[in-house]
Amino acid sequence: MKKIINTLTTLFLLLPLMAYAEEEIRASDMAISVGVLNGGGALIGVDMEKLVTDRIGLSVGAGLVAFGAGLNIHFSPTVSSSSIRIGFNNQGTTGENVMMRSVGVSYLGRSSTGKFEWQLGLAHPFNVNQKVKDAFGGEDPPPVILTYSIGAYFAL
Repeated sequence: MKKIINTLTTLFLLLPLMAYAEEEIRASDMAISVGVLNGGGALIGVDMEKLVTDRIGLSVGAGLVAFGAGLNIHFSPTVSSSSIRIGFNNQGTTGENVMMRSVGVSYLGRSSTGKFEWQLGLAHPFNVNQKVKDAFGGEDPPPVILTYSIGAYFAL
């Protein structure tokens, strides 16, 4: 009988703590990430994401001569979870300095044990600068290109 009372008392005391911990995890609805090819495909860039529902986040980013924006669909109800990103990237600044723009879909992986993130996806390039065309032998790049990035994220 003493074991049952001890077990029930322990559960009674732990359940509110577990609920509080879950609330704390969900309380973080913003994240910032820094990395290589983040922020719209910048050489070094920063992205900021804000959850607008428990699984949908909006992100904007900028970096060394690039900017971008996206919609992230998370697998779990937290900004620290992995997601599918539908996004727009602008590499270069404006006018003749735009190297390339692209729209695409990618998998954004975020480690559950640390602050590591990576992204791998496919995008359709458009508004391609002549310098980029020259890199492809004077022709347009393929209609679908590989996109990727690597960095660190921090829930705010």
